[in-house]
Amino acid sequence: LDTDIAAGDIPDLFLFGGGIGGTDTLADIYADAGLFADLKPVLSDIEARRHDRLLGCVTAPFEETRPSGEVVQYLLPLSYQITTFVGHTEDFGDTVYAAPTAGEILDFYRSVPDDRYIMQSCYDLQRYLLLANIDGYYDPGTAVCTFADGDLAALMEGSQSIYDSAEYLGENFSSSADFHDDFRAGTLRLHEVTVTGLPGWVRLHRALSDFTPVGYPNREGRHYAGIGVWACCAMSSQTPYTAEITEFLTLWFAHNAAQLYESTPLFSGDIDAALALYADQTFIENGENTGFVHDNFADAHPGLKYKLTEADADSYRAFLDAIDARVRTDTPAAEIFWEEFSDRGNRSWEEVMTAAQSRCAIYLSEQMD
Repeated sequence: LDTDIAAGDIPDLFLFGGGIGGTDTLADIYADAGLFADLKPVLSDIEARRHDRLLGCVTAPFEETRPSGEVVQYLLPLSYQITTFVGHTEDFGDTVYAAPTAGEILDFYRSVPDDRYIMQSCYDLQRYLLLANIDGYYDPGTAVCTFADGDLAALMEGSQSIYDSAEYLGENFSSSADFHDDFRAGTLRLHEVTVTGLPGWVRLHRALSDFTPVGYPNREGRHYAGIGVWACCAMSSQTPYTAEITEFLTLWFAHNAAQLYESTPLFSGDIDAALALYADQTFIENGENTGFVHDNFADAHPGLKYKLTEADADSYRAFLDAIDARVRTDTPAAEIFWEEFSDRGNRSWEEVMTAAQSRCAIYLSEQMD
């Protein structure tokens, strides 16, 4: 593809696949090179044609602000999954997405009694505290980095002190079911989960009982989540076929039945379609075989029985709509910072921040040349 682009043979519509590491990174390089057009006008046209709207989690987290202040969207995820933190409603309230700040989550961490624990791993908490908070400390457009700012150093110092003193109660667990059981029992107070599709959302509720989505803590209190993009598309900035691409994507979305089953949806109406699809299915939980069976056979299976409801669809839709930012693990800044973080040794956090800041500034300056 690089050879074709260098020769001036640029595709009208790009499709990237292969997982988050091979999807976003390459697409970002092309976007920075000016190869992509803003998709927002095309997506607005598609929404009007469908009499439907794209969910918040596939729009806001993928928007960028140009130096002129214009907000654009170069990429649209086609297949993805959501990873986020969930907590207990008694701790975080009955809300769609709690979004505590980084400072608030550290205070919560310190308040947890000794017979309970937060997260499957204290290391994971540190990692996401870092990844959800570094964006505000560097500007690719000016190559200015402020990682050595005291706020970020203090945040990592605080999480390190907890990491050093915490007893990792879950160290012998080997499956997500163990953590689900501990969360349901109240021993685990903050849990990382992955959500795909309306049935997956309901399974999670059944497995964890009562929970509130919390997201990845950050300075601004935004609704961060990990969005694992398995496939995404972009449109060439030079294509003369914008109308044809709009027509193609409209038809493709209309006939993409996979969005109605286990996949995470793109449009609000996909959730309603999934609910209708499972109208004659019963969710059964009996400890050995948990899943959906046709209503005609439900009586033959022992255990708890549950039908998907409009309330399930509404809560799932509200959750996806609330997500307005994504944690990125594949950006150069994240990789540089994580290398310094992982190889900290005996260095102070101020020294780690200064080293990461210097390396990132050099990298960004090279990209601007």
